Amino acid sequence: SFEANTATPTYLYNWTFGDGDTGTGSSVSHNYTTFGTFNVCLTIIDLADPTCYDEICYDIQVSPSAITDNAEPSHLHYYPNPVVDVLTVELTSRSSASYEYSIFNALGQQVRSGILAPVGSESSTQINLEELESGVYYFKLNHTEVGLQSFKFIK
Repeated sequence: SFEANTATPTYLYNWTFGDGDTGTGSSVSHNYTTFGTFNVCLTIIDLADPTCYDEICYDIQVSPSAITDNAEPSHLHYYPNPVVDVLTVELTSRSSASYEYSIFNALGQQVRSGILAPVGSESSTQINLEELESGVYYFKLNHTEVGLQSFKFIK
């Protein structure tokens, strides 16, 4: 959530969140759907004299820890955790569409991405993670029908 100190006379508050979304008002809330660094800007315009305005911007870091771990949605199972070299992801879905996945390290850096393509009603995909260093990772699965699902695993 972001909030500007309000004052008199009347001002217009315009927000940009660095991901293409915008907001208006002295108090706004915004949810980010990806990890990374975003430049959040607030522009305040004096409605009595629109040529009088000011802008302030800050870079914010959205990290994997900001994502809720919904580790066992009914259509997604994974094992083992911790992972030695291979992570198995099983999908149970009525859709034959592909699922896009990304894997992020604890710093929010994407270290792997790919496609999980269900075959029929169940599919199992093995993802080789041998080259990853030991640590905490976040698996993000995105699909138009089920939305964003994520889980944390250890290597």
